[in-house]
Amino acid sequence: MKKQIKKMMRHAVFGFAMLTGIAMIGVNPASAAVNSDVHTVLKDSNGDSVVYGQKYYMEPYEYPGHKLVDRNDGGGIEDIVLKSDKHLEITFEKRWGNVVELPGDTVLIQHEVTRPLRFTQLLTVFDSSTSYYPQLMYANDLSGGYAKNSMWIPTAPSADMNPEFAVGNYFAFKNEALNVFFQYQNPNVLRNYAQVGNTMNSKTMWRVVKI
Repeated sequence: MKKQIKKMMRHAVFGFAMLTGIAMIGVNPASAAVNSDVHTVLKDSNGDSVVYGQKYYMEPYEYPGHKLVDRNDGGGIEDIVLKSDKHLEITFEKRWGNVVELPGDTVLIQHEVTRPLRFTQLLTVFDSSTSYYPQLMYANDLSGGYAKNSMWIPTAPSADMNPEFAVGNYFAFKNEALNVFFQYQNPNVLRNYAQVGNTMNSKTMWRVVKI
């Protein structure tokens, strides 16, 4: 019983830290006015508006048949990679913990781990000594300054880019805090420090597929 109470208190502290961190960067707690259940910009591979909380997987433009997956070593922080034989189930979320609503079109890219333990991970970009790289990270660890590193703005390709991007419903995901885009690497390559880009191009184009 004592262990259970301690665990609940620890989760409450983590949740408060995350709430405080997000509020510091201009995000307001959700009010009674609930936004639409669909994203105003992001569409899935069929051209339908992405629904918050719906399960999807992500495909890169340059590698048809490959999908975003995690390394799946059982830890709370996971490297991500492109593979053809499986996919990572993700959801796009407008709120953290159904409490804090993000500004504008900003989303969290979330993955729910169910085994051996149940917890939530967010796609998060980190500033290393050489460059930036994204990983999946415990949502509970994203307190303070790290909160903004998990916020992504889905961005439609510009009119002067390859028309195949728009036709195929490909989008880029920008982290404004670090001014970088989520960029994929070659298939089966783990933690390449070139996994983000400063501009939109073919390597930052992703398509989301409904599961």
